[in-house]
Amino acid sequence: MEDIILKCERIEKKYSKTKALDNINLSIYTGHIYALIGENGAGKTTLMRIISGLIGSDNGKMELKSKNIGALIEKPAFYPGLTAKENIKIISLMRSTLIEKEIVELAMKFGIWENHKKVKNYSLGMKQKLGIILALIGKPQLLVLDEPLNGLDPKSTIQIRKLLSDLREKGITILISSHILDELFRVATDYIFISQGTIKKNFTYEEIVHKYPDKMPEEIYLDILEE
Repeated sequence: MEDIILKCERIEKKYSKTKALDNINLSIYTGHIYALIGENGAGKTTLMRIISGLIGSDNGKMELKSKNIGALIEKPAFYPGLTAKENIKIISLMRSTLIEKEIVELAMKFGIWENHKKVKNYSLGMKQKLGIILALIGKPQLLVLDEPLNGLDPKSTIQIRKLLSDLREKGITILISSHILDELFRVATDYIFISQGTIKKNFTYEEIVHKYPDKMPEEIYLDILEE
């Protein structure tokens, strides 16, 4: 039987009079890539922020097997006046870890380890790459990525897709959201459809292919929301 790394039970969150999350029940298994799919305002980022420990829920409980979480939520958090290498050194120090070989290799592959530009002068895609690298410092067991494909060119998108698959093979669990549904359907093993703060459906890759054999990702998404 597979191990559950994260379990949410009856999670609720309200902002003023608006319920962002309503009775969220969710089990996340080790070594899977979960695509969190929903419209703007569906509750994706709120759920990710709760899972990452950035905010608390109003009701319900969350059980997390590993406290070692890496997260890229909304936009990368870094020191804009420093280089990528300097950011990596500082974040590694803050997390009480040496600069890991895998982090250096990834930064070199992405072309930012020896880049002497200050991060504030990076393109959006380069900032996204750095944000993912920073989230991986400390070898997290659960990686939470909110719209990590924003601003990426086709080459970078392929690089990130391969990275996510490689991380999964190493046993890292990934929860990822994106409006680029085609990319999510290429990389994910499981799909969580959320709308108006509630989870509508959960599918494995095999289940979704069996149920919707001839439909495009956007058509599947619309069909599920209309059910």
